[in-house]
Amino acid sequence: ANEKRGAVIMHIDITDRKMFEEDLRRSRADLVAIFDNTEDGYTLVNSKLEILAINKRANTIAREVLQVPYETGRFFPYYLPASRRKIFQDSVTEASSGRTVQYDVEYDSVSHGKRWFQLRIIPAINDDSDSRQYILCTREFTNEKRAQIALRQSKNNLDALINNTNDLLWSCDRHLRLISANTAFVQGVEFFYDATIREGDPVMVMNPTSEEYQFWAERYKDALAGKRVNFEVNVP
Repeated sequence: ANEKRGAVIMHIDITDRKMFEEDLRRSRADLVAIFDNTEDGYTLVNSKLEILAINKRANTIAREVLQVPYETGRFFPYYLPASRRKIFQDSVTEASSGRTVQYDVEYDSVSHGKRWFQLRIIPAINDDSDSRQYILCTREFTNEKRAQIALRQSKNNLDALINNTNDLLWSCDRHLRLISANTAFVQGVEFFYDATIREGDPVMVMNPTSEEYQFWAERYKDALAGKRVNFEVNVP
């Protein structure tokens, strides 16, 4: 019998491949570090709106607001309240034309109270498959919103205070045009001078040639020069 025994031993240099794999591993680790250490939540979905990737911030938001973490492979609208699904899917349809779409949402969080987020839907093309994908960027602006609400409430409280007094309160710029005024001042101008005054109007509605006009012009001049002005006037 012609029985042959032997082996072929080949030595292939794979140094370049190993270096490429190591570079790829490091690049991926760098991207993951960036992806997971941003203040914004990022979720990548495919054209069927199935979740492909999630960063840590997105899952933190999901746990705190939706009471359930995201899972890859799940249909993203599944996680949204029924009242939010239509606006999301309509926005995705709009984003499919290639433009970024954004809108604000408000949630009642069990542990954190009311919270506000801006959702941006960013269209993306996967070079490997040419299929449409979407990056869902969730940015919280709860602190800014609460500050706006507090400022608005303070303004409303101040408006209520100055508009519930008989004292005439107003402010003007250096051109003597009205900046703001309370109700008593507006009504006083209408009653004494039969004139309507609005923001931006001259604060002195009397006849420019009258002594009264000159009297007030001097007082305003002193006040605008930084002097403290106190005086009494007789109102007929």
